Amino acid sequence: MSPAPAAERRLRGLVDQRLAQQSAGTRETPVPAPGTGTVTVPRDPLLRGLPRGMDVRIPLDERVFGYDWALAGWTVQPDVLVVLGEGHQVGWVEHGLDGGDGWVAVHDGYFLGDPATQQAALHTTPELAAQAIHHAHIHDLRAGQSA
Repeated sequence: MSPAPAAERRLRGLVDQRLAQQSAGTRETPVPAPGTGTVTVPRDPLLRGLPRGMDVRIPLDERVFGYDWALAGWTVQPDVLVVLGEGHQVGWVEHGLDGGDGWVAVHDGYFLGDPATQQAALHTTPELAAQAIHHAHIHDLRAGQSA
C-alpha cells in the first residue's frame, strides 16, 4: 500500500484545523457548497488581520499568464500571496497547510483540488499554485457551477 492515503488524511485534518482557527476570528461561518468537493475558506486574506498595504510583488511569466499577472503579499506573512490578474485579486496561494512545503490555491473561496477525492491540490511553488488559479479564472470555473 502507498502512504498517499495517510498523507491525504493528514492534509485534510490540517486543513480542517486551520479553517477552524481562521473561522474563530471571523463572523462568517464557512459552509461547504453541496457537491463541490472542496472546502470553503474565507475569501480574502485581509479578513485574517493582514495589513492592507502589500509590500511584496512578484511578476508572473507573461508567456504563461498573459499581461499583468502577479503575486502580491506581505513580508510579515510570506506564506500567503494574493494572485492579481490585471490588477484585480482573483485568488490567493497559501504555503504550509499540509505541515510541509506544499502550496494550495484558493479561487472563489474554495481550495482548488480533486473533486473526486475532495483533496486540495498541493503545488511545489507559489507560481504553480497561481497557475491553477489562472486556469480556473480564465475558464470561469466557480464552485456553484455544475459540470
